[in-house]
Amino acid sequence: MLAIGNHPEVSVILPVAEGVAVLAVIAMIRAVLVKAFASIQLAPVLSAIAARGRVVIDDLYRRPSISDRQPAPRLPPLRRTVTWSGQQAVLQQLDLPRLLGASTPP
Repeated sequence: MLAIGNHPEVSVILPVAEGVAVLAVIAMIRAVLVKAFASIQLAPVLSAIAARGRVVIDDLYRRPSISDRQPAPRLPPLRRTVTWSGQQAVLQQLDLPRLLGASTPP
């Protein structure tokens, strides 16, 4: 199949094999480019992530059957009065005159 040296004639198989090889390489390059362009598009990536997320969530949090359900607890009222039974105290106090005196130059 290979032409070696200075032979002016070659077999017909050589150009045919080269043509087939070039077409195969072009087809492989096109397939790689199509996959690369598909992978950089946002919509297919987001839908694949969402589908995988739904599968994971469904596996982790299985829905209980109707017979396993218990009634929801009653919620407390939306407003209530909170009273503090302890003594009043100052949590933090700043001595502003002393702080201002420390910040001014002598």
